[in-house]
Amino acid sequence: MQYAPDVDVPGGGAGTDPEMSEYLRRLAMAHMDFDEFRSLLAKRFPKERFLIVQYGDHQPIATRTLLGFDKGAAAEDIQLTPESPGLLTYYSVDGVNYEPPPLPDEDVVEVPYLGTILLNAARLPLPPSYQARLELMRLCDGRYYTCAKSKSILSFHRRLMDSGLIDGR
Repeated sequence: MQYAPDVDVPGGGAGTDPEMSEYLRRLAMAHMDFDEFRSLLAKRFPKERFLIVQYGDHQPIATRTLLGFDKGAAAEDIQLTPESPGLLTYYSVDGVNYEPPPLPDEDVVEVPYLGTILLNAARLPLPPSYQARLELMRLCDGRYYTCAKSKSILSFHRRLMDSGLIDGR
């Protein structure tokens, strides 16, 4: 079913699967909404600085055939391993009246680092625990759950628990 059929946006070329076409249409509409949002912020708050973050949490169901699953597979029936490309998604950092610093060099960054990346992009002073997480990100090449140096991750967790910052149960 087409969302907002009256909105004229591209949905993929000829031969594009209808589900993928609808996904692409919705992305185009989201892009239009984002551009309008940025414009309204700039107009309404011309002297304020904003850091805007966008991110996803997994691939959309429209990409299931690209991941090797049958077109009829329901989202509930798809099981992904931690290394599956189906768990790869995007994040972006943008500014209104603000130029964020470059994003980390790592090609893949697992979600536990996202908060630290955002604080860093906002140029806020990072407490030692967040500085340690940045070092882990570099040491583990952006990986956390799948870091080859898992002892470093476990040591970091132990330091957080010992300092009282988190409760280990």
